[in-house]
Amino acid sequence: MNYSFQMIGVQTEGGAKFEYQVPTVALLDEDRLDESAGIGAASELARYWTIYFNEPAQEFIQVRAGGGIDWTGDGSAAGGAVAADINGDSDTQLLRSGDSEWGHLILNGGSIGQTVELMRLFGLAATRAPSPPLEELRPSQALRIVHRQVR
Repeated sequence: MNYSFQMIGVQTEGGAKFEYQVPTVALLDEDRLDESAGIGAASELARYWTIYFNEPAQEFIQVRAGGGIDWTGDGSAAGGAVAADINGDSDTQLLRSGDSEWGHLILNGGSIGQTVELMRLFGLAATRAPSPPLEELRPSQALRIVHRQVR
């Protein structure tokens, strides 16, 4: 999962989108990244962009997700296995990937079409719901995420 997209959406050829992860992305070992493979699933990711931390430049960079990625910033994505801290946490580690999230959704109807009942439940929830926790993402934090150095 890449939290870079939670406020700005995933960039595609058609603009930003907020959606569930479609393809299964390869496991990325920051000690052995294959620049020619990028994040894997090249054909499924061809219309998407991703964001990674470029260690030499000390900035986040947005690149096409399908195909090779120059993880080391040396101008070529043709190399073999390289080591790079691509999430900017000052450590190289195994980055877990996620499966296609669409297969995990439970879409069995529920209250679809029962708008009167739903409106009553929303009213009850509004009177009984506790205040949200203070740990929620604040607008000032969101601005820092969105305005970080991404080229």
